[in-house]
Amino acid sequence: MACRELAVDIVNILRGRPAYNGSLLNVIERNCHGDCRIVGNSVRIRDKGSGVHMFSVGTWQEVEVLLEESEDRLDTFLINDSGYTREVLKRYPQADIKEYRSLILLADDYTPYTEIRPEVEITPLDLSWLDFILEWYHDPEFGHKAYITHRILQGPGLGLLYKGQKAAFVLQHKNGESGPLVVHSIVRGMGLGTYLLRHFNTILLKKNSTLVSIIEPDNMASQKMVINGGYKPTEKNVIWVYRKLRNTLYLP
Repeated sequence: MACRELAVDIVNILRGRPAYNGSLLNVIERNCHGDCRIVGNSVRIRDKGSGVHMFSVGTWQEVEVLLEESEDRLDTFLINDSGYTREVLKRYPQADIKEYRSLILLADDYTPYTEIRPEVEITPLDLSWLDFILEWYHDPEFGHKAYITHRILQGPGLGLLYKGQKAAFVLQHKNGESGPLVVHSIVRGMGLGTYLLRHFNTILLKKNSTLVSIIEPDNMASQKMVINGGYKPTEKNVIWVYRKLRNTLYLP
C-alpha cells in the first residue's frame, strides 16, 4: 500500500508516543518517507533523503515481519528501541550496531529564544565555512568533504562568529537529525553551542513539529548542550544497524 494511503494510520500510531517515535515523525513531517508499512502497532518507513530505513517497534514479532519483507533492500536502518539489540544481532550476526541517546524537542514545548549576545553573530553557512568544519568535525562516518559540502549547500545550517572569528557551526543530517554541532575548543564552556542550537531550532521548527538529536551515550558534554538547547531525553535509546552489504559503513 502506498505511503499516501497509510499516512493517517502511520501518524496516528507514531503520535501516540511522540518521544518514542521522534526520528520517524521528523521524516514524515518533511514528506521524505517511502516504503511504508504497518504491522500491528509497528511501522517501517524509508527516509528518501538518506536512503535509510527506520522501524518503530510495537512488538518484536511485528518488526520481524517488516524486516523480512524488506530484506533485499535493507542496508542501514534504525530501530527505535535499543532493548532489541540482542534480537537484531541474532537475525544479522555480521552487522555492526551502535547505540545512541535520543533527544527530542516538540513544538509544543518550544520557548522562543530572546537572548542577545553582542559579541556573537549568527550567519547562514556557505562553502567559506567548509575548511573550518572539516578541521573541527572528525566523525569517521560523516566528517568528509562530500557529505559536508552537500549539507552546506542543501541547508539549513548556521555558523557562529565570536568577536568576528569562526567559532561554531551546526548542520542538519540528511535524515533530519539536528547536528552535527561543533564548537571551537578555545571558546567551549561559554554557552555558545546552546546559543547557536536555540537559534537553529527556530529555523527547523518552521518545517517540523518534532526535532531530533542523536548522541553517543558517553558524550555527556553534547547531551548537556542539547538539553540546555531545549531537547529532552526520550524513554528509550535507539540503535543504528549497519549490515555493510557493500562491505563499507553507509555514508549518506
